[in-house]
Amino acid sequence: MGGHGCIPLRVPGTKLRVYGDAPFKFSNQEHIKAMKEDWVTRICDRVEQHVRRTKSEAAQVICSSGISPSGPIHLGNLREIMTVHLVTDELKARGWQAEHVHIWDDFDRLRKVPVGIDPAFAAYIGQPLADIPDPFGEYESYAMRYMRQFTKGLEELQIFPRYIRQSVTYREGQYTEQIKEALVQREAIFDILAEYQTAVQESMEEHAARKAVYYPFRVYCENCHKDSTRMTSYTQETAYVAYLCQHCHYQGGFSLNEKVEGKLVWKVDWPMRWSFLRVDFEPAGEDHSTPGSSATVGQRIIQDIFHTAPPQYASYAFVGMDGLSQAFCAGSTCAAPTTRLSTSTSGRDCCGSTTSGMLWSGRLTRAKPTNRTKRRTSVLPAPLMA
Repeated sequence: MGGHGCIPLRVPGTKLRVYGDAPFKFSNQEHIKAMKEDWVTRICDRVEQHVRRTKSEAAQVICSSGISPSGPIHLGNLREIMTVHLVTDELKARGWQAEHVHIWDDFDRLRKVPVGIDPAFAAYIGQPLADIPDPFGEYESYAMRYMRQFTKGLEELQIFPRYIRQSVTYREGQYTEQIKEALVQREAIFDILAEYQTAVQESMEEHAARKAVYYPFRVYCENCHKDSTRMTSYTQETAYVAYLCQHCHYQGGFSLNEKVEGKLVWKVDWPMRWSFLRVDFEPAGEDHSTPGSSATVGQRIIQDIFHTAPPQYASYAFVGMDGLSQAFCAGSTCAAPTTRLSTSTSGRDCCGSTTSGMLWSGRLTRAKPTNRTKRRTSVLPAPLMA
């Protein structure tokens, strides 16, 4: 989108200023016109065709984003939110009943303790983010700390998606029928996943043995609350899940008709909720977009297991900061959305235009090309690929 100058834009109703070649839409500025005629338009054209084919002209269009609140939510996460926001906004301008739904993956396990958090919190690794206490005693839970901070930043940008908490949705039983279907179809799911796995040197007997004990559902132990569990059986008639905890050695079980204390594995969970919410569009980072990755496998599973058309998809590269990827960060090393800093991103969008970086509550600049950034641009995949 042009050269490397910085065009300051004051966000209406706030003290924020955004710098970049083509600022993202916060109201109806002409600055966004060129971008809307570029990748936003092309994505929306595809989404419209998809909705007409799979729903109807009067149907609600669901555009989805999602974040796991496992630590400070950083600049890179904003990229997904803004992509969905802009596409939803354009669809509304075209007369569609479009909605931006944001998924909080607060039923994910804590994988590691972020920088700046008491190392003693390692005791909670493996437990649901929604159930872990706030390390500073200020919020209802560990997950809520980061969800509230990010939500506040979005509100400053006048972005108000409909939020869905996975911890609530799972435990309320809203996904129960989909979980049952996945457990009944566990062998078919195993076969799909196996198609995309790196070749494993194993005999037919070893392959069959792995398949026989595979379940795409991970239980949170009722004793230690960790997900270090292994399902041992599933009874379809009663929806009874039996499991063994490999951490505390507790053996237990429950009927999914009575409670849901666990979640589908990620590569099944993602297409399951696409199907449940009837999602029409969702972007994701390049790590989810390679052959055999979550997006590829998910498009198979949503069709073969949940019998729903897959949503339109777009992938984007990560935001760079001083040569580092802003895909996943640890604690204070992240650029939080409310931090004042200078950063850049390089690459090409799906229509061949160089994209600007983005940041809220701060100064955004796009670095002039150096030998290093030119080299990086040459190896990065498209930041947004239709």
